Order: sequence, then C-alpha cells, then structure tokens
Amino acid sequence: MLALIAVTAMAAPDYSWSFDTLDQPGVRTAGSVRIGKGRSGKGLVLPGGGGVRIDAPDVFGGDFTAEVWVNLDSAPERPSSILSLGEEGAGWSLNAQENGAWAWQARDGKYVFDYEPTTKQEITGDWHRLTYVLRKSPHEARVYLDGKQKAVYSLAGLGTQAGAGQLIVGKGVTGGIDEVKVWTRALSDEEVGQKAPPKLPRNISIMAFNIWRSGKEDGEGSFERLFDVLRDADADVICMQETYGSGAEIADEFGYYFYLRSTNLSVMSKYPIGETFDRFRPFNYGLAHLEVGGGKKIAAGVTWLHYLPNTGEDIKNPDKTGKEIAEGEIVSRHTEMNTILSEIKATLANTEEIPYVMAGDFNSGSHLDFIEATKDRHNGKVVPWPVSIEAAKVGLIDTYRTLYPDPVTHPGITWSPKFLTSFQYRIDYVYSKGSALRPTASRVINSHAVQFPSDHAAVLTDFELDFSR
Repeated sequence: MLALIAVTAMAAPDYSWSFDTLDQPGVRTAGSVRIGKGRSGKGLVLPGGGGVRIDAPDVFGGDFTAEVWVNLDSAPERPSSILSLGEEGAGWSLNAQENGAWAWQARDGKYVFDYEPTTKQEITGDWHRLTYVLRKSPHEARVYLDGKQKAVYSLAGLGTQAGAGQLIVGKGVTGGIDEVKVWTRALSDEEVGQKAPPKLPRNISIMAFNIWRSGKEDGEGSFERLFDVLRDADADVICMQETYGSGAEIADEFGYYFYLRSTNLSVMSKYPIGETFDRFRPFNYGLAHLEVGGGKKIAAGVTWLHYLPNTGEDIKNPDKTGKEIAEGEIVSRHTEMNTILSEIKATLANTEEIPYVMAGDFNSGSHLDFIEATKDRHNGKVVPWPVSIEAAKVGLIDTYRTLYPDPVTHPGITWSPKFLTSFQYRIDYVYSKGSALRPTASRVINSHAVQFPSDHAAVLTDFELDFSR
C-alpha cells in the first residue's frame, strides 16, 4: 500500500512510499492517475497531466537524501516533475526534460541551481533510479543516475530549500514512478552505489583551460571545435574556467564526472568527485578530492584570478617599470592568491598523502619567464610577478616551466591565440605539489584545423602517479 513509514535501520530510508494503493491519508491525486505495474510489484502509472501530492515530513532543512524510480513512456512537452518539494519559491526538483533526459533543480526563492544533462542520460523506456543528496557542510548537492555520480554542485550562497510541505510526484509525466525514499542524512557515494576505481592509474593528465564564455563565443561551430580540442587532448582532469552553462553538456559528451563550483569554475574528471571544500570565493577558486583508485586521492584546485589590472598594456607602456607592474598586482591577484594559499594551508601541508594540483587562468605572468634573458621580448622589462613567486614559496611546482626551464626556447604563451595584437605571454598554469605526482610532459594547446575556439590556450601536463615515492 501507499504509506509513510518511519524506519530506524541505518541502511534503510527514514521515510518511504510504496505505490500499491492511492487510498491513504495525506495523499491527493490529480488527473487520471492509477495503480499499475511498478518496478517490482505495483507502482504509479501517470497519463501526463496528473500527479500525486503527499504531505512531506519536515526534514528538508538539513542534510537529506531523496530517491525515486522512474520509467518514462515518452518525453514530456515541457519540463515536468518526477519528484519535487513544492513548485515555486524554496524547494527542489528531480524533473523530466523535453529531450527525454532527467534534470535536477534547487531553489531558495531567490537563486536557482540547475543540472540539465543531455540525451546521453535519457530515462525513457526502462526503469531508472534518480538520487539527490544534500549536504549542508560543505553546502553541496550530489546527483546520481542509477547509482552513478553524475554531478556535484557547490551550493555556496543558496539558502534553505525547505519550502512547501508537499512532495509532488509525477506532475506532467507520462509513464511509471515507484519507490520514493527519503533519508534524513546525506548518503555517501558508496551507499548510493558509486564506487571508486579499484586500481590506481600509473599516469594522469591534467588540463587548465579557460574555454571563453561557455565555449560558444567564437562564432559558428565554436562549441564543436571546442569538442574537437578536448577530444584530441583526452585529459583525465580538466580544471575549467568560464564554464557558464556548458558543463553538463561537456561532461556528458566525454563521460566525465562533473564538479561545478560556480558559474565560472568547474572540474571535469574521469575519476569520481570525492570530498569538496568551501575555500575562498566560489567564482575564483574550487577544491575537490578526486578518487583516482586504490583508495588514493589527489586534490584539484581550479583557479581564476581577476583580469585587472591589464598587465599586457602595462608591459607595452614604456613608462611602466617591472617593479611597478608587480606592485600593481597587490590590489587584486596578489591578494587573491595569498588568501587562497592561506585558506588551503592544510591541503598544502598534506601533499605527501594527497598530492595537490592548482590549475587555471591566473591572469598573471611568471617571474620565471620575465627574466634578463627574455627582457627584449618584454619591452625591456624584468618583472618579479608576485603570484608565481607566492606559488613557489609554498612549494608549488610550475609544471610547464619545470620541464622546459628555458623561456627563450619555450615561452609557453597562453594569451592569446585569438587576440594577436594583445601582448603575448603565459598566464595559464598547471602547478603541482607532492612527490606522488611527477610531471613527465607538458604542452600548450592553441590550434585547431579550422580555428581555435578560445581566447586562451590550454595547458596540459602529464604526470606519473606513484604513491610509493
């Protein structure tokens, strides 16, 4: 029967609903909802216009897990609720999209977070299990399809989702729904069904890439050209800037696990996203552990520092000295970098156990590049760039420059393959710390057979991964 059941066993849900009958207190139906064949036994059969409303337990203000089984007969004409808490204002939803895929949404009445995967995550024609896990500290959402982690979202800045006291099941959905469950805690990846790789890889490649305003800024075919670049690079991990709504589509295309720290920053990984950390501002920095296998982890720090002051113009200015350019960094990037490094002291102190990579668009030159031997390229300037100096002080290795120590023969320019009249220099980096990560190759990716799709070149570093060192 359809019932609200309190459960005490840790492995079982705190509340669950089975759909043998609709004749239950606190349950209301709309439209021609009926009971029919479920995933195992009986379940809800929905015609597309109806649905079920159930008085919800008051448990959605803290950690929780919600789960539902669904089998769509067809894609809805408009986004429709599979399982949701409320319809407007604060709440959350597991939805069906017009493309036949599922989706997730969280709302606090002011801000909305959406995950909208592609048809690679279609839920028509067979039973599928959708799971939403909310953690309050760090404030994040984890969503799963059939037990596999699909996305982890930082919810920094989002208020409570504990809105209307009704669970809405199947509004607008055509197909079957069964086995709605709620836990009053955040289930772990393992409890949901996600498993870390059993074997540690010998090598791992990590990319820093600002894809330029969602990867769709460079005219017709830009996004397809971005896919070409990513496909050819075949990075194991991408620390991405200017994600801007493209993350779910990119992750689906290449089968990546997906961590969205902000509209700007994301991590794409061939390895599951483990613990995440709320450090500094979400727009500038994100930190996540990656479960690389054999019980081992690496820490990935995706980074974007402010684009001002415009040091490219300063370098061109004959009246600006190298020292003055470096001092100009104090108001933005130098301060941002120092604050980040201060907030990740524990991470930096633990790199022998969990090695660390800091990768991204730093919008700042390197003191290893602007030296006496290269000053003719730099308008006569030697610049003690403070951001790269601070990185070196805490033991971060500039992987490209470590492998290619001579900036005369290997300038490594990343800004800009698009704006060739801008001052050309290296501002995107893959830094690492920890003896388990040994850089073996690094390259700048800045070309495409038709046209490179971004204003930044990508940097891809290959590492040998050996925790026995």
